[in-house]
Amino acid sequence: MKRIFISVSKHIILFLIITSFMLVSFLHASSGKLLSSEGTKSLLGLESTPAIAEGYDFVLVIDESGSMKKNDPYNLRKDAAKLFVYLAETLNKGNRVLISGFGQTTNIYLPLTEISSNEDEISSAIDKIQSSQALTDMKGALEKIKQELDFRTDKKKTVVIFLTDGSLTIQDIPQEADESGQPSRERPKKPSEDDGPSAVPGNKAGSYTDNELKKTDKNSQDDLSENSKDAPSRESDYLEMYKKELIDLCRQYGSSGIVIHPIAFTKEAEVQVLEQMADVTGGICYKPQEAKDLRASFIDILRNITSRFIRIEEQQGPSAITGDFETGNYIKELVVIGLKNNYTRTPSIKISAPLAGPVSYDKYIEENIFKIAKIINPAAGNWNYQINGDAVFVFDIVNAALIEPRFSLYSAGSEIPLKIDISGILDDGAESVAGMLSQILKDFKVTASVQSPDGKNLDAENINDAGIGNDINSSDAIFTGTFGSTSEPGYYYINYSITHLPTGAVSNKILSFSTIRYPVKIEVIEPAEEYYQPGSNVDIVIKVEKTSAAEQTGDEDNLIFTADVSSSQTIIAKDLLLLDNGQGADKKAGDGLFSARFAGTASEGIYSIDYFVAKPAVSYQAACTAITSAFSVKASTAVDMKINNSAFAGEPVSVSIDLNSFGLIEDAGNLSDAIISYILTMPDGSTAQGSLYDDGNAANDDKTAGDNIYSALLSGLGKTGRYDIQIEGSLTGKDIPQNSANPDNSQVISVNSEGVFYKYYKIKNLPKSLDFIDGALRSEIVFTIESASSDDTNLSIGQAEIIKAAQQKLQSDSANKNDASLQDKNPVKSAKIKGGSILKAMSDNNVIIEIELDENIKAGQYNLKIPLSVNGASETDLSVILTVKQSTPSYMVAIIIGAAILLAAAIFVLIYFLYIRPKRRGY
Repeated sequence: MKRIFISVSKHIILFLIITSFMLVSFLHASSGKLLSSEGTKSLLGLESTPAIAEGYDFVLVIDESGSMKKNDPYNLRKDAAKLFVYLAETLNKGNRVLISGFGQTTNIYLPLTEISSNEDEISSAIDKIQSSQALTDMKGALEKIKQELDFRTDKKKTVVIFLTDGSLTIQDIPQEADESGQPSRERPKKPSEDDGPSAVPGNKAGSYTDNELKKTDKNSQDDLSENSKDAPSRESDYLEMYKKELIDLCRQYGSSGIVIHPIAFTKEAEVQVLEQMADVTGGICYKPQEAKDLRASFIDILRNITSRFIRIEEQQGPSAITGDFETGNYIKELVVIGLKNNYTRTPSIKISAPLAGPVSYDKYIEENIFKIAKIINPAAGNWNYQINGDAVFVFDIVNAALIEPRFSLYSAGSEIPLKIDISGILDDGAESVAGMLSQILKDFKVTASVQSPDGKNLDAENINDAGIGNDINSSDAIFTGTFGSTSEPGYYYINYSITHLPTGAVSNKILSFSTIRYPVKIEVIEPAEEYYQPGSNVDIVIKVEKTSAAEQTGDEDNLIFTADVSSSQTIIAKDLLLLDNGQGADKKAGDGLFSARFAGTASEGIYSIDYFVAKPAVSYQAACTAITSAFSVKASTAVDMKINNSAFAGEPVSVSIDLNSFGLIEDAGNLSDAIISYILTMPDGSTAQGSLYDDGNAANDDKTAGDNIYSALLSGLGKTGRYDIQIEGSLTGKDIPQNSANPDNSQVISVNSEGVFYKYYKIKNLPKSLDFIDGALRSEIVFTIESASSDDTNLSIGQAEIIKAAQQKLQSDSANKNDASLQDKNPVKSAKIKGGSILKAMSDNNVIIEIELDENIKAGQYNLKIPLSVNGASETDLSVILTVKQSTPSYMVAIIIGAAILLAAAIFVLIYFLYIRPKRRGY
């Protein structure tokens, strides 16, 4: 009871510490770490997993329970273990191994020992493994192994291979004892049939979440007697507590960088627990069904660790295996293994080099159960072989680097990125040979499959190196794709399979991740800019929306959103807390926009942002959303901006920049990609955005396409005052060095330019038309000019331009275009400003323009443009419709009057004879 009380107290204290830490983190709304980074990255996803160049510590922990007599009657697990140890040292020297067996007790048959020169001792230790112990105390075995490993003074990368065939029942685990050997907690009695549900939270057929392992159910004590509150009262609770402590112990392994690869031997093995042991340490759970499959599991572990390409060929009868394979000059090493089987108890190897040349083995190992031959730098060409026994061919070709996925926990429903790099086929010196990598890549096929939580194997979507989909560059040996079927929470295993087609050998890279469901949807709002200047602050803003499930359950409450900012080399800012509190980068509290401000932009380069969501009550680990955004930091090159401005409001303004001034662009049209945009700030503070183009479009005031002069025509400038324009963009020149590994390295140039112009004058109350009636040849245009200038200025008009504009318009008028008499006529005789021509500063000025027409002008409508200028520089056109109506000649008036008199007389005569005269005669 005391022990349990102390344990519970420790958990409560730990909970209080974590809660306090979270509160402090919330107070610091900047970049404080809120979530523990422990376990957030998959160990296999963090870096490439090269051949064992530095040496490993291998720990073999093998089940010795009595069930092994049935499941492995021929001790094939011992043969597989020996092959693993010998082959690991054959591939690369410098490894150590620890041999142990477990059941009710854990036996260390060989402490950590150098493999080289100690093969006999290692083989004898493996032979000591039994099949006679009672129980299957997994936790006890790992506790003892960790004690052994903690005493190491020279620590290497460590891999634990944990093989067991048992399920965890109350009969499989021992009664726990203290240091004196006395029971530390009583094993509960077997429950009755009406015992009810388990008092341990999450007890459901051995499946449980991190939350269910960590939290304490406040009602769980109700079923405990007063005399035994320090121990579970039910067998199921006792077993679940054991499993929880086992997983917590594995977390200690993981935090020490020790990877556990469980082998769940037979269908009865505790797969769910073993999978979680692998997950929390970054390992893989292998699941052979029969003893004969154990050898393949051990080889797969070695294949995954070393990146070696392996082909296995099983003997089908008493006849030796024969065949051939093709090697290229990029293959660094060949290892051929002959293994005993039911047909051959003493294997043998015979190999013929290309052109039947002699074979010189760099290493040859003979054991009763296998033979191993090693050849360094095998000659390129066709090799022949004859092997008695099962054959294993191992090729050292390329150390594949796993790039994506990088995290061990994702939010359910995420589209997981997949990426693997096999560019190490060639040495650094050979990579410069043009086309060599592209040619060699034809010898390889890369696929990816994913095992879902329900055990189904699903192919990844479109993993390729063809430059399509998510793959950026073709034939760069970086294969990319996605996997989107992650809606089911649980553990997923990704198997990257690289097949070397000439030999048929396969290299596998396997890593795992798990998913957890959070019923929210995230959308990235900022950063919206592609390029930032060094030292700029970058706002990170996401929009968070509830899903329908969240509205029903309220699970969106108390979620924490964070972001990691990384460069191509390392994480720069981790666990940036995104808040919706209306402070800092967040503009309004409670609007569903969560934000933080990133200030670490001192260095140029490409920055990427990963977004995470967590609920501390459910999991200490943040789940990656698989949403990524990116931006570049690069010092811009200032370029001159040309602004063609009229000081009259309403007139468009053309702006342009000449990119030829960089000196990097030698020929016109030499830019393969250029993105130039502008932001215009109006006098009232409002903004407008757009782009500059070099497409020869006259509408954008671009005269010639492909001359590297980018321009835009700004319109909608109806206000007087100051206009500020900021031009930003990037360009890529065809003669600028390219680097596919870092697309921002020397090939992209960021440009900027700032400019300002003013609109000092605004035309107001301008009439739309001007009428000339009854032969009058003079009229006036009356309007107002608002002056925002601080100086008095001279106003003038261009009379010659008025006459020319009016004449051209007259000649194009449909009613008069065929009238040759008009070709040399000037419809406007004169135009002048009536009264004063000085625009007074900061005031409205009434302006009268007197127009005199030529006396021979014909009636009709004309579009009259009157150019105004201020001090002969800033011009605008007044557009007025000119309407001319001529008065009627006098002789035409007499004719019209006479005709009217005659018509009236005729009407009178008609009325007289039809009505008046008959009435007088009495008709």
